[in-house]
Amino acid sequence: MSPREFLSEQGDEEMLASTAMNQLPTAEADPNEETSLLVMMPSSSNGRLLKQKQDTWASMTQREVVEQSKTFLPTLQSMVLSKIPWFITLRILGEMDDGSAFGSEEESDSNHSGGTELAAAALATTLCNVTGMSLCVGFSFALSTLAGQAKGEMVSRSSSNVKGLVKKSSSSLGRSGCCSDDDSESTPNTPVVFLLRGLLIQLILVLPVGIWWLFGIEDFLIKLGQTPDLANHAAAYLKILAPSLWVYAIQWTVTAWTQSIGMADVPASAALLGLVLHIPFNVLFCYVLGLGYLGCAYATIMFQIVQCTYIVSYLFVNTKGRQRVLELTG
Repeated sequence: MSPREFLSEQGDEEMLASTAMNQLPTAEADPNEETSLLVMMPSSSNGRLLKQKQDTWASMTQREVVEQSKTFLPTLQSMVLSKIPWFITLRILGEMDDGSAFGSEEESDSNHSGGTELAAAALATTLCNVTGMSLCVGFSFALSTLAGQAKGEMVSRSSSNVKGLVKKSSSSLGRSGCCSDDDSESTPNTPVVFLLRGLLIQLILVLPVGIWWLFGIEDFLIKLGQTPDLANHAAAYLKILAPSLWVYAIQWTVTAWTQSIGMADVPASAALLGLVLHIPFNVLFCYVLGLGYLGCAYATIMFQIVQCTYIVSYLFVNTKGRQRVLELTG
């Protein structure tokens, strides 16, 4: 065969192949390609995919419930246990008012005057909650939000710390001794900074309230229409509770801060410890030392000091607590 005939025959074969290819039906893109593939798959494979998807949602839901429980269960425990001592105090005051805390009715009459002391303690406790402790709780809400945001920012920045350092060093190569305009953004406020600010604001606002309890509450109660005897007894009770207000301001600020960074178990343990020691404190001050209804106020101070000391010492003195703070704040 000559070269010319060979090339002619090859060209005819190529034309026939291209014609055959053009006559084949073209496959159109299916918008539901994934659905079509699933339909084409065996039913057993499709069932396995659906089961895997359901398992994924179930595991995600379970993990979210567990994470939420780590915060709300200790917080609930702390709130409930911190209120029980007030009921214990009222119970003890009721027993003292009935004379059952003392040997006889004559001894009871010599130690207290009827129901005045019970009414005075209840009035003083109400004023303590309304004019003092409610302020501490209200001011702590802002700290919970700011500390939680700061924790999230620190955690996110710590994950990209190496990239940030490289970027900062490369950007500072062309500058000599000059500070960047974004230094405040590169060094955000840590949760500890917001804790210190919260403590400062709390004490600035709560200290005057305690001073008012010490020197001006009796005249205020008389102007509200209370009898001088009741006002005098309530003022004496509130004067003892004034340091308790300042301790409570510190305690509640640190409590809100620990809950916002994921350490809600610490104030819950402190509340349990304070509840356990509250009854012995009441027995000591009211009966052993013979302070009467004022002993309940001293017992309240002690139970607040125990809780505050436990939380602060665990967070900033205990080695394990300090390590947890460093890990949870990024």
